[in-house]
Amino acid sequence: MDQLSKDYKKLVRNAWRLFYLSHKAWAAPIEAAGLTTASFPVLEMIVQNPGVTQQEITEQVSLDKSCTSRACKALEAAGFIRREKSLQSAHAFRCFPTEKAPEAVERITGQEARHIHALFENQNPESFARVNAFLTELAEKLQKE
Repeated sequence: MDQLSKDYKKLVRNAWRLFYLSHKAWAAPIEAAGLTTASFPVLEMIVQNPGVTQQEITEQVSLDKSCTSRACKALEAAGFIRREKSLQSAHAFRCFPTEKAPEAVERITGQEARHIHALFENQNPESFARVNAFLTELAEKLQKE
């Protein structure tokens, strides 16, 4: 295996490790709210963009359509959102948060923010920006393939 391939695999492993450890830290408050780690980003997007379509959620959160659909159905059953048929398409749904959704998102994102600040408070902001830009660039290249 060439050096570039080895370096890529190491980058992916480190990114996965960061995601996994962060996921473990954030899962508890998400699950305490009666959500799953898969449905929370969907709920967060709906709270931030009332009336968003499931297709838009799929594109922004990088889920497949069936995962988005299951998450929205579960969020609706739990009383976090309501879905309405879109006027533009008989098969599309627009999603709106219920009254309890913003409070749950605010509580969870507050706990996430405390975790993030503790993790990155002593990091160089320029290094963080460079790494973030690099990972974004790689993800966009992969998405185009």
